[in-house]
Amino acid sequence: MNLKNIKTIGLIGYIIVINDEIHSRQISLLNSSLLQYKIEDDGIIKDILDDKEEKVSYNDCITAFQRENMEIKQIIYRICFQLAVIDNDNVKIKKPDSKEEKILENLEMYMENSNTSFIRSKCIKELNEFRYFNNNEDKNIFNLDFSSLLKVASDDFDVYEKVFKKISSECNILSSRLETRLNVIKMPLLKSTLEEFLSEYKKKVLHTLADLKESSSKKELAAQNFSIALMGRTKAGKSTLHYIMCNEGKEFIGKGSQRTTRYNRVFSWNKLKIIDTPGIGAAEEEGKKDEMIALSVLSHADMICFVVIDDTIQNDVLDLLNKIAEYHKPMLIVLNHKEDIRKKSHFKTFMKNPNDWRLTNGESNLAGYINRLTRNAVSHNYDKLMRVVPVFLLAAQIGIEQNDDLIFEASNYQAFIDAIRSLISENSIIYKSQTMLDEPSIRLHKAFTILENEKMKLCTLRDKVKRIKRT
Repeated sequence: MNLKNIKTIGLIGYIIVINDEIHSRQISLLNSSLLQYKIEDDGIIKDILDDKEEKVSYNDCITAFQRENMEIKQIIYRICFQLAVIDNDNVKIKKPDSKEEKILENLEMYMENSNTSFIRSKCIKELNEFRYFNNNEDKNIFNLDFSSLLKVASDDFDVYEKVFKKISSECNILSSRLETRLNVIKMPLLKSTLEEFLSEYKKKVLHTLADLKESSSKKELAAQNFSIALMGRTKAGKSTLHYIMCNEGKEFIGKGSQRTTRYNRVFSWNKLKIIDTPGIGAAEEEGKKDEMIALSVLSHADMICFVVIDDTIQNDVLDLLNKIAEYHKPMLIVLNHKEDIRKKSHFKTFMKNPNDWRLTNGESNLAGYINRLTRNAVSHNYDKLMRVVPVFLLAAQIGIEQNDDLIFEASNYQAFIDAIRSLISENSIIYKSQTMLDEPSIRLHKAFTILENEKMKLCTLRDKVKRIKRT
């Protein structure tokens, strides 16, 4: 491809990460497109996907795109459109979400006399024949009624949008009225108290509303699938679980300290959307950023699968579980047995009694860790939202690699699958409605609860002014 400016291809990277997620299908299509059109990345796209500080800016990419010839513009547009729609797990809805659409609209501004509707139709036709929509990931072993689920999700999203717009409008009107009142109040104490209230109001309520508006595109995505987020501390075993579930990502196993997941990685599994979040627990600044990215899934994931190692359960893990529970998120805790049975001596001991790891007792063993997790959940009133399943993920991995049923069955991985099946079959519609409606309601409730203290100050001052006037 004869580009006038290599920065043009950065748009391909931005369309992928615009929703803070990278779908495995997008990466497959990206690699295929780079080969098909003979595009040499030169690190431009990779820096965007890795969120490097030195990455080319979006505005620079748009500026470069403007100067390309029409043939190049159409190729870039085609690639961006296909990347925007291929991450949708509902193959009947092949259209970009609102954030992706904005990028495409920006490109269309500089594609005069191009029939973009025709280009889109042609892209859809190609995707219908595309192998990524016709492979084993489309199987559904859970017998989930997706038509009913997505209908409820769509209806809930409509309700959410209407209620949000009404609340947002009324809150903005109240803010304007308070600003107006401030201009006419002369009493210093009353004025300063009202200023303090208005400041807290903007910080707590209006800021929360702004965040909810920003995350509305994630609600839009959530209405199109049922999702499970994989969470846990760095090196807890999330990448191993990912590999076992979908037979991909083996290259990421054991590299938790290198933060192999910058954005949330997404893949499709049995028609479910699986969100693999960055590992939590790194102390440095980048680790804090990873934790923020991981926690961002609480607004749109329907279930949380939290991986914990059975050698220690630190307080920060319990604190994080407590935070997740505040948003009424159902949690399936994978208590991953930590033992390196790749070592010959350990493997020999393991094979003598493959199920022995599950039979140990005591506070420092498997039963003790389960009891600690349960006690914490009971004390914070979310034991009904949580289920703990002990799994030996390394044994499951080895069983798959060596095609050894005995080792695989001893891993107890099937119990994990059975737990997902049970939770989904019994509660999928409830979980989906909680995602669409409960999470924003809880966030607003928290904001208004904090604001109630400031309101009491105003009421106290109001009563004091009334008493002074009467005297």
